[in-house]
Amino acid sequence: MVEFQPVVYYDVREPKTIINKLEEFGLNMKPSQLPVGDYLISEDCVIERKSINDFINSIIDLRLFDQVLRMKRDFNKVIYILEGDIEDNHHLRKISNASFYGAMMSLIIDYGASVITTKSDYDTAFLIYNMVKHIHTDLKHLPRVKGRRKMNSDDEFQRGLVESLPGIGPMTAINLLKEFGSIKNIADARVDELSKVERIGKKKAQRIHDILNRNYRIYNDRLSELLHKNR
Repeated sequence: MVEFQPVVYYDVREPKTIINKLEEFGLNMKPSQLPVGDYLISEDCVIERKSINDFINSIIDLRLFDQVLRMKRDFNKVIYILEGDIEDNHHLRKISNASFYGAMMSLIIDYGASVITTKSDYDTAFLIYNMVKHIHTDLKHLPRVKGRRKMNSDDEFQRGLVESLPGIGPMTAINLLKEFGSIKNIADARVDELSKVERIGKKKAQRIHDILNRNYRIYNDRLSELLHKNR
């Protein structure tokens, strides 16, 4: 068990069997009306749990990809847990195997989400517990990207800050800093200037520009909403 109780926010519609088991495992579970997803296990990681049947229905009524877009807008890490027996063929009578697995592959490849299958609500609870344990304990001893590890110099700290921008990895962060010289210059750059940097296209340049120049609106910050609501 973990040595402390990390807080996990869960949607109030989630089954009590899973919530009770997570509490037995030692997690501090807090109910909330989550705007997206079913479990918020860290400030940048959200889990969406679906039964196999619900997953299929969300493919048919086109909810699936609108949902993943909304989650990717707010969280860096999006995880789908598909609960049930995929090989139970009656689930697949509504759609073809190609459509079912094609949707799974699209979530992974096109949207950058993770998809994990479980057989039961117990397996789901055990998986979520271990994810939380990994994020809040194990990772403290491993190197981290996006500025979360301890920086040994101002240069590393600058690079870490730039890496925290959406879609920016270590090499792209270095390219940006080499091109503009400072974080302030990156923030002041025009979209067309940003898009000329290697590994950055027009779409990513626009996203970076928008993030660096928009006014912060606390009512759009999902984590702020949750923390304020549960004080």
